[in-house]
Amino acid sequence: MARLVAFLLPVVGSALIALAIAACGGDDICLSGSCDPDTSPTPSYTVSVTGNVSRFTTLVSDPTTVTVIVCVGLAEGADASACPKSFLAQLTSNFTFARSGIEPGSEAIFFWIDEDQNGEIDPGDPLARLSDPNGRLRAVGSGEQVSVTNAVVDFPVQVATATITVGRSPTPTPAPQPTP
Repeated sequence: MARLVAFLLPVVGSALIALAIAACGGDDICLSGSCDPDTSPTPSYTVSVTGNVSRFTTLVSDPTTVTVIVCVGLAEGADASACPKSFLAQLTSNFTFARSGIEPGSEAIFFWIDEDQNGEIDPGDPLARLSDPNGRLRAVGSGEQVSVTNAVVDFPVQVATATITVGRSPTPTPAPQPTP
């Protein structure tokens, strides 16, 4: 009997460990606190916006003075000062911008120079809204990335044009780790 117990104990213990590991399946672990269980490995409910400006139609001596405003939920016909939820990114000296952690939804993108640097959109501040004739920004979903490529910003007519693409970011596959 002692031999049977000595034999079964490791077998039963191994089986319990295997069951415990199998029970760990299911949703991926999310470390960010804002996760979408339908994506992998660390899903996100947020949107990211990246882009570049290829030129301004009027002189902008320092591109880092230009703020990119991503406005979520702006009513049709409303201007940037009425934005219910805004997410800001500064244009870099390389004329690029990036912002993550943006809520999904209908988005409007503006380029703005805060001339008096009071943090508010004032009449007379240069402001241009990105034209979206194909409606790509109307319903940006969780985990999607918006890319604004080669924007041309025309502050005098208050319009910017660019190539806009919206889609899922590729999810990196973890590299296999060698076992010791």
